[in-house]
Amino acid sequence: MDYVTAWDGKIVLGSKRNDPVLNIYDIASLQLVDSSLRRGHGPTDISYLGNFCADSQTLFIYDMNVGKQLRIPTGATINRPTVHTMPGRDPAVRFMNIVPLWGNRFVADGRLDHDDSQFCLLDSSGRITSYLDTYPQNEANKDFPSYDKAFGFQGQIFPTYDGKRFVYASRSGLVLKFFGMGPTGEFEKVNEFSVQIPNFTPQSNPAQGFYTVAGDADNLRGVASMTADRQFYYFLFSGKTLREDMYAGPVDQLLVFTHSGEPVARIRLDRAVNRIVYDASTAKLYALTMDETANLLSEVSLPVLSLPN
Repeated sequence: MDYVTAWDGKIVLGSKRNDPVLNIYDIASLQLVDSSLRRGHGPTDISYLGNFCADSQTLFIYDMNVGKQLRIPTGATINRPTVHTMPGRDPAVRFMNIVPLWGNRFVADGRLDHDDSQFCLLDSSGRITSYLDTYPQNEANKDFPSYDKAFGFQGQIFPTYDGKRFVYASRSGLVLKFFGMGPTGEFEKVNEFSVQIPNFTPQSNPAQGFYTVAGDADNLRGVASMTADRQFYYFLFSGKTLREDMYAGPVDQLLVFTHSGEPVARIRLDRAVNRIVYDASTAKLYALTMDETANLLSEVSLPVLSLPN
């Protein structure tokens, strides 16, 4: 299981490798209610899961291989999604992540060729309308080409429930970027924390269409999972380096920030978990613990959190 989200009183588990791609459970009974979204190349199949997320209206699923979006309205059956294919077939205009924002727009990252801009803003049809922010820079990576930076700064993008804010968290090192919608309706960065900019070594061969980097073992592991309620972002973070935690084991620390990127708390959980998710229908934060035989879902009891003065 690579991803988890809450949708309409259900927990959705998603996998890049397994079939079915999604397993959907009722959050109250924990009974499996749907597993009909399959791996494949049909119109409503998923060939490679890029990411998914949900708001009050839609479950949004992104197929990274073919640049396809599946959108399933709340209350509908998952085997009848609306399918949207992204414009163009050039690999340079495909993305690693796409998430929906307010106003039927999207933000994407991981495009191989767009100078030094880290994010692209897309219109309702998936066409690029503008670029947003630049990659984190240090002396080691400042002259790397954009395709290596796209791989070196892979991470997660997570929108707030109303789609008016989103956050980026690096998978290696610890870089957090907070974005919000400005007074004119355009998105802008409102805060950033670069605790550790990850180091990596380019290993790409564009002539052969091969792109990758090798991460430094002394980089922090980065954010293992993140979610948001109506006030705060929650980041699951180990504080260990990749060398110390090479098998990406469960994590017992939560970093809490406001939607504007102000630090609120660092919380030690009473057990290590693999993923976190907030369900708006129950207004509760949940943790998922996985092992070889079962997935355990448990409610997280948080201390009283206050907004910074």
